[in-house]
Amino acid sequence: MPPELVHLKNTFWSLAVALSTALAIVLAPLIDMSFGPVSDLLGRHTALLFIMLYFILGALMLMAVPINKALRSTVSDVSA
Repeated sequence: MPPELVHLKNTFWSLAVALSTALAIVLAPLIDMSFGPVSDLLGRHTALLFIMLYFILGALMLMAVPINKALRSTVSDVSA
């Protein structure tokens, strides 16, 4: 990455961190509060299955992130 564009990458990174923090603050209580109503409607085991499915889907989505490629580009940016 050209040195004159590094600040754009850092700005984008800061924006992504701020947005993810805001989303986590808003969505985490909603996810936590969803267990009770789902448990009341469908039973405790079904609610637990839905919560497990939520985390499994999150893990599958994270597996699609090219971490090795990002690490290689970060190391090459630092060493350059």
